[in-house]
Amino acid sequence: MVKLIAIDMDGTLLDHEGRVSEANRQAIAAAQAKGVVVAIATGRSYHGARRVLDEIEFMGPLIYLNGACTQLPDGELVEEIFMPPGKVDELAHLLKDGGTYYEFYTRDGIYRNRDGIEIIKAEMDKLEHVDTSLHQWLESFTERRRNRIEDRVKGRYAEDILADPSIGIYKAVALSSDLPKLKRVRQRAEAVSGVAVSASSVYNFEVNDQKAQKGIAVQKLAERYGVPMQEVMVIGDNQNDRSMMKVAGVSVAMGNAEDKVKQICRFVTKTNTENGVAHAIRKFVGD
Repeated sequence: MVKLIAIDMDGTLLDHEGRVSEANRQAIAAAQAKGVVVAIATGRSYHGARRVLDEIEFMGPLIYLNGACTQLPDGELVEEIFMPPGKVDELAHLLKDGGTYYEFYTRDGIYRNRDGIEIIKAEMDKLEHVDTSLHQWLESFTERRRNRIEDRVKGRYAEDILADPSIGIYKAVALSSDLPKLKRVRQRAEAVSGVAVSASSVYNFEVNDQKAQKGIAVQKLAERYGVPMQEVMVIGDNQNDRSMMKVAGVSVAMGNAEDKVKQICRFVTKTNTENGVAHAIRKFVGD
């Protein structure tokens, strides 16, 4: 019997509009009413996750930043894993040298590189007559990032915080529509010892300390609640979900998941626009 469920957000719990469907909300509430612990496991920041979860009044454990942080329903932060400063410096150097847009996630906000928006704009100019949908996505991403990041960190950039030892960095993200370039930079990042590299999109990769992974965080959460791993179900769609899929007794891939994700899962549910999360919960927990 499933006693703990960990659910990814983007591409899983959320539809293409970034919303939680009523069917998914009801399925989560029904599972919780049966005594099942329902947790969210996301690559998003705390505030990025809560903006959506507050709309459905979700109360449950929250694993965020790919497992760098875990917060209990009462607000207690039980895990907080920063990348060592030396690793951050190494990553900053290779990201700058690689010429991609990148971000550092910290307690007080998300810092992007100083010329990051210009890099994305240059890539958009090349894509304008090639891939309209991607061009529109990048344009929307640029506007969201300009508004959200600069408001929160008051104009400071990723380069500005490297010399400040008081600012801990949980995660680095690189983004590019130039896939060969992104692949080259990712390969360099993967060569850095002591870090875990994953992705939440074909156009990005994410770097955390090797101890900050969803799979490790889910295992620790299950231990805290006294739930054996064979009674844990996880639901996800992308590379940064693989670590938790490998350790859970019941692993569920979304219908829209990458093939490599589906291959390691016990069950494939419907897509994120077809209430795939609700479908999986009904199958393994019941109505």
